[in-house]
Amino acid sequence: MTEGNQAQTRRSVLKRGGTAAAAGLLGVGTLTTAGSAPVAAADDPDVVVSGNAIQVTDTTARLVGWIDSLGGADEITAFFYYGPADEPLDQESPKQTFGGRPYNGTYFVDVTGLDPNTDYAFKAVGIASDGDQDLSDGTGSFTTE
Repeated sequence: MTEGNQAQTRRSVLKRGGTAAAAGLLGVGTLTTAGSAPVAAADDPDVVVSGNAIQVTDTTARLVGWIDSLGGADEITAFFYYGPADEPLDQESPKQTFGGRPYNGTYFVDVTGLDPNTDYAFKAVGIASDGDQDLSDGTGSFTTE
């Protein structure tokens, strides 16, 4: 990703309400996404998640998500479905639970054991304590080195 595209992505994160720290993460390591902005938000307006891949190596990647709102829930469990791009997204990242209202913010998960020189796809997932579940509409992608 060029320096100009990284700056544009950082601005996009900040514009969407992301923190300066989250925007800074986007400048570290290798970043390959399905576009310069985070993956499209999910279909339920109460719990919204999106994501990018950063710090991609030959066998690891850091998946970064953004939670816009808990809606009426007290907490949210956030994670990613991922896998090789030409296969079903049947691998699940470790889960993280966040709470406190109002809540919005960035989360990240390191996925390991990836195959070198492989295209991967992923979707951000959010499950709120009030039962709302969201899966990002768009699918992010990255390629291991």
